[in-house]
Parts: sequence; structure tokens; C-alpha cells
Amino acid sequence: MMRIEGRHGRFLQLGIILAAWLSAGLLFASAPARADQPLTLAVNPYLPTTEVAARFTPLAARLGAALGHKARVVVAENYEQHIQTVGAGRADIAYLGPVSYVQLRNEYGPQHLLARQANQGIPTFHGAIIVREDSALETLSDLKGTRFAFGDPASTMNHVVPRVMLHDAGVDVTDLAGYDFVGSHKTVAFSVLTGKFDAGGVKMEAFEQFKNRGLRALAVSDAISEHVFVAGPGLTPAQREKARAVLLGLHADQAGLDALRAIKPTLTALVPAGDADYDALRRTLQVFERLTAKSGAD
Repeated sequence: MMRIEGRHGRFLQLGIILAAWLSAGLLFASAPARADQPLTLAVNPYLPTTEVAARFTPLAARLGAALGHKARVVVAENYEQHIQTVGAGRADIAYLGPVSYVQLRNEYGPQHLLARQANQGIPTFHGAIIVREDSALETLSDLKGTRFAFGDPASTMNHVVPRVMLHDAGVDVTDLAGYDFVGSHKTVAFSVLTGKFDAGGVKMEAFEQFKNRGLRALAVSDAISEHVFVAGPGLTPAQREKARAVLLGLHADQAGLDALRAIKPTLTALVPAGDADYDALRRTLQVFERLTAKSGAD
């Protein structure tokens, strides 16, 4: 190390050493390189935090055991924070919605994709625009002059896709009597059920969960590639391959199937994922971006 003379020089030299130690500590903290560092599974807040954590804890435990570490589930406060957490390398493995994945790649570059969901063997999913069962609304064009509930601004199925569905039906947000972002898919469903909003956008899982309470699907979206798991930069190539093997092999034994069904009852397997699987969504996002640029909304 270069010698720095004088009292101020000694302080500066100590500062450089301290900075180096801190940097090394941060590097250790970003990856489960030692036995005392837990494996972090980061999940987007598509449901209330406690419910998300409960759903993903069995999978986190399985991944941690395979990689030789304790594991913990971390749920972000919102989708933007989740993307930042993953992009900054503060997660070892992350679960992302399709839009969040595309945004992550746009902002932080190529990612190490591990696997994507397959529900009953199908690695794509749909969303729905919902209304109360007793609503007089029959088509998407009928939504002009109504109140609409979106979820999180960065969510695939409770903002981006329903926004484009409205556009394709000739309905802009300026044609609505009002709209708001209310949070999770469940919150959207409750907001429609209680009459606070006339309609809302949710993924099909949320619609199926609440339809018997008095919801009806006004329209169903085209297929979108499913949620995806990515590896953070803290995992070594060998750790990534081991994590990928664990995820792709979950359906092969009962404990693995139980971990999948804890996340979603209809989840039957995780299958290989590639960046090209999200090209159709990218085209949808191009329309969405033009809409939001025009309206000034996010």
C-alpha cells in the first residue's frame, strides 16, 4: 500500500483500510458463502407479507438445505423495492412476476434465470377484469364512466395487462370516473366485492378464490409467460446449477410437490425458462408504455 505521511495522512490511510474492510464485509453479506450466512429468497408482495412468507418458507427451506445454509424469505414493501433489491444483488434467489422480470432486465441487465412456474403443466397464465356478479356491466367498453381498481403499478396482472385490455376495448383511464392503486390482488377483489370500485384487474388465481363470494369475470386476458425464479450475483455458478436442479426437480417427490402447492395449489412443476419466453409481454409493455407516457400515469 502507498505510504501517506503526516497525521492527516495516517487518518486517510486508516480510512482506506476501514473502507476496504467494509467492502469485504458487504461482499460477504451479499452471498451465502459461509455457513453463518442465510440463503435469501426474495419474493414480490403479490399478497399480504405474512401470507407470502408462509407460502414460500417450505421452498426456501428446501433450497437452503440443498445449498448447505439456513434460509429466509424476504418480502419487499412494494414491487419497485423488490426490483431494486434483486438488481442490487441483495437476494440470492428471487421470485418475480413477468413485468418485474422484464423491468429488472431492462434496468440491471441479463439475469440468471432458474425456472418458471407451470400450473397444471402450463407455463403461462391469464388475468381477468372483474365485476360484481350482480353488476349491469357486460363488456369492457361499458367501463367508461366507472371506478376501476388497479393493484400495484408494477404488477403484471393488476395493472399492466388490464390497462392494455382497457385500451384495446377503446377505454382510456381518462374515460373512467376514477381509478386507484389499492395494493394486492386480494385487495382489488375485496374493493370490487364491497362496491368501492365497479371493476378491477386481478390474476385468475385471485378471481377463482373469490368468485363464489360474488365476482364475475368481465374479460380474460391473453396468455402471459409465468412467474420466474432468478439467481442473484452472489451465488457461484455451481450454486446456481444446484438451485436450478432443485427447482426443476421439485415435482419428483412428495415433499417437493408440497412445497410447490404451498405457493399455489395448482402449481404442478417448475420448468426451464429463457428470456425469449417474455417477448410477447415485451410487446404488451410497449403499448403500456405509450399509454402511460401519453397520460403521465405510472
